[in-house]
Amino acid sequence: MHYSQNPKVSIITVCFNSSRFIQKNINSVNKQSYENIEHIFVDGQSGDNTLDIIKENSFRDSKLISENDQGIYDAMNKGVKISNGEIICFLNSDDIYSDDYVITEVVEFFVTRNVDLVYGNINYFDQQNKYIRAFKSPNKFIDVLRGHQIPHPALFIRSEILKELKLPFDAKYKIAADYKQQIFLAFNFNLSSLKIKRTLVNMRTGGISNKSFFNRLLGWIEVIESYREITGRNGMVFLFKKIIKNSLGLIINLRY
Repeated sequence: MHYSQNPKVSIITVCFNSSRFIQKNINSVNKQSYENIEHIFVDGQSGDNTLDIIKENSFRDSKLISENDQGIYDAMNKGVKISNGEIICFLNSDDIYSDDYVITEVVEFFVTRNVDLVYGNINYFDQQNKYIRAFKSPNKFIDVLRGHQIPHPALFIRSEILKELKLPFDAKYKIAADYKQQIFLAFNFNLSSLKIKRTLVNMRTGGISNKSFFNRLLGWIEVIESYREITGRNGMVFLFKKIIKNSLGLIINLRY
């Protein structure tokens, strides 16, 4: 199935007490040169002024849900369910696009190449907006089965694929449901993909996956279980490969 010439892009932002950074997130989307965007906010009943900032500043075609959820992946599923775009992506409440032309460039590749997935690289920043390092996504999507990962804000996907899965993220997972989804898609579907070899998102550290050693340990356990459940193969071997690849990538980024 081909895309329309001007496909709508659904950007889903999950938030909870995000008043510190949500304004920058909104500005980043508002300033995108591409016009056919809907910005969907799924809020977990924030107790600060997050909702006021969203209502006053988001001038894109926006939707807002504010209700209790079962975690970030449950909230992301809600966003997918109410989205109307041909292309879906996720932008965390404290993340921003690297420039004003990201969506324009991504859509151009979807339309001209008629692919299922488009993705790119990210830059990590800390809570004080200090640059930490670059993260390069794998050159081929199938490499997620070899221990690589694509940070979910840098991944854009044909909406039909997520909606066919009914619940695109396994909400029983707290840390690695996005990675489980990538493993599932790579293992079960012959998807066409294209990597844009540049930075698409400036991503802030401090999310749930790296808040503590316990969370990192839980993430590793979820990765092992996901890989074993989907492929029937040894998850420990897969995790070891993932850790080695991530460590080598960090060393290379620090050196160069």
